[in-house]
Amino acid sequence: MNTMMLALLQGRLSTSATQLQHRLQAADEGADDVLARELSLVLQALEAMEQGRYGRCRECDGELEVDQLLSQPHRLTCPECEARSRSASRRLFTALVSDKPPARVAAL
Repeated sequence: MNTMMLALLQGRLSTSATQLQHRLQAADEGADDVLARELSLVLQALEAMEQGRYGRCRECDGELEVDQLLSQPHRLTCPECEARSRSASRRLFTALVSDKPPARVAAL
């Protein structure tokens, strides 16, 4: 990723962080969890920039597509790793709410 694109994305992330902090201060209790999570992702992305890891998936270390970062500058994982994580979360949720957990979860 070139330095010009990196500077653009850093500016977007910094602006998002400031806006989210203001929104979080004014938020109702119900909305503050969502805003806090989003702010956390933005701050983690800024930290990854400082450490030279920005634009790489934190799970598989694969390179994230520039168009993905332009649409979601706070993205920390690639679509494949995100899908695997969501699938695992769904299996765990199903196991927790059902009487008979799926075989993969039952072995845990």
